[in-house]
Amino acid sequence: MGRRDEASEDAEVDDVVDDEVESMELSQEDAAFVLGKRGHTKNKIARVSGCEVELLQDSLILEFRGPDSQRRKAMCYARCVMAQRHGAVKVQEVDVANDCTILEMPQDAIGVVTGKSGGSLRALEDEHNVLLCFAEVEGVSEKEGVGKLLIFGERRERRSAQLAIMSTVESKVSEYYLKIWQKKGTTFDDESDLVGDWGTSTKELGSGKEIAYAIGKGGSTRKKIAAASGCIVSYIGDIAFLSGTRQQRNYAKEYLGWMLDQLDESKSTVDVRGRSDCTVVKVPHECVGYITGSHRDGLCRLEESHGVLMFFTDRDSQDDKDATELVIAGSQRGRHGAEYEVMALVERKHQGFFGDSLREQTSGRDSFGTDIVRLEEQDIAYLLGQKGATRKKLAVASNAIFQFVGRYAMIAGIKDERQRCRDYIGWLMDQKEKKEIVVNVDGREDVTEVSVPRGVASHELRDIEQETGTFCFMADEKVFVFGHDAGAPYLDTGRYAAERKVNRLHNSEQDKSWRGGKSKGGKGAKGKRDETNWWSSGKAWEKDWEQSDSRGGNSWRKDRSRSPIRKSQKQDSWNDSQQPKKAGGPLRRLSWEARRKPLR
Repeated sequence: MGRRDEASEDAEVDDVVDDEVESMELSQEDAAFVLGKRGHTKNKIARVSGCEVELLQDSLILEFRGPDSQRRKAMCYARCVMAQRHGAVKVQEVDVANDCTILEMPQDAIGVVTGKSGGSLRALEDEHNVLLCFAEVEGVSEKEGVGKLLIFGERRERRSAQLAIMSTVESKVSEYYLKIWQKKGTTFDDESDLVGDWGTSTKELGSGKEIAYAIGKGGSTRKKIAAASGCIVSYIGDIAFLSGTRQQRNYAKEYLGWMLDQLDESKSTVDVRGRSDCTVVKVPHECVGYITGSHRDGLCRLEESHGVLMFFTDRDSQDDKDATELVIAGSQRGRHGAEYEVMALVERKHQGFFGDSLREQTSGRDSFGTDIVRLEEQDIAYLLGQKGATRKKLAVASNAIFQFVGRYAMIAGIKDERQRCRDYIGWLMDQKEKKEIVVNVDGREDVTEVSVPRGVASHELRDIEQETGTFCFMADEKVFVFGHDAGAPYLDTGRYAAERKVNRLHNSEQDKSWRGGKSKGGKGAKGKRDETNWWSSGKAWEKDWEQSDSRGGNSWRKDRSRSPIRKSQKQDSWNDSQQPKKAGGPLRRLSWEARRKPLR
């Protein structure tokens, strides 16, 4: 259980050569299985291993590009995935020697962990960024009535998935793991993961009321304690398992205690003065309800957005008797983000409370700091955008905290992040004033240039920004994609994903063969799709049939002016009782799948 072979050291190979390529020949059935729906399985292998994985559709060859250790991991994961197609999976000890945790569980719990058609396992993989499969390990003895689940991935992700699965098993087979913990005192850690001060602490909870409160609705309390402390928090029975560094575990224990102290009190009496992990913000009494929200919804939203823990104390501010202290616990970045958003909310309700004391400043620190810039009202409105969309976009792309408190812009982060955000603001202001944007990309590591002679519509660029977490604009027949995250071929965010989407938009005007031209009607025979290339672009060819069908002979469904239904019979609500009768019965709204089949 959580066991790993001591010979793993012999399997360690230094990554001497980067971007070397290895390949694996596949059958058509294995290729389909490794690819998965819309390339999901292939991307998962790449994401967990960190290796670039590509399936060459013409030759059915799976290529692995990256450092040696990443290639070996990716190839091992691919073999495990393909083995699942034939039933029982058997792996060698060398395959589980590195970055793998073996979790034993009773056979009775395997079904609930796997879920219908493996849905629960796939959800766990996506949530924790791991790869999971039940398997037999050669050289490791089997126990009757016990199954082995292999968890592949990095240490933190593996431990998070392991504890989540143990919690699920414990709910199915009561005290299965707790009896082992009570008897042996084991925390089920993999010994090779216990490097430095990494480890696991436990905390016993009391009544069922405490357990329910510590978990929270949908696990919300557990998640926010984990986010604020940086510790993995999971409850197995009535025991809290806390995994992480020593400081992270200590923070998690304290935050959990603070939360439980509030069971019978609406405000906390915790004294956080002098703590490096807490920030205290004074909030006017009349704004406390506005910040808290109905049933604490406002504070919960702030906690979730910034990964912090927040609560009001029962003390008035020492220097202002008309204000109450709000405690924000968590990482430095999370605390600053939550603090500035609270200041912005208070300023909206109580104008001048914070804004009157703010002055422009530029931090000279290379480490985390805050720049304060005063702006005009019309500039603030432009930078905010609809529902704050533009402000959020710039913050995500630059990885800086960007918030408005009255007329002042608060820009926080390390020096590079602050400078990126200021650059992006400057280019947006040039756009607002219709100035020519001059971009010097020399020496910049946050930009990707995409040549687009035909141009890209502005609303399409906005969609790409939203989907990929980047900042884009057109200049000199190029799209400049800015963002701190370079991305990767297997990710849907970052500059790489944005570049891919821009190229796809630009090329779509030139490649319409599968649609048979621009005609809205007709069968599109000239653009008949080659069904054998079902894996192209990581998408199932059925998706293109759906798109082709929507542009073919059924296009009148989108344009009611061309509908065969008489105007007098058109209704806002479509149901069988209101639809016109035809010789074959009522006109039915068919699904895309049903439309492919000929009507009888």
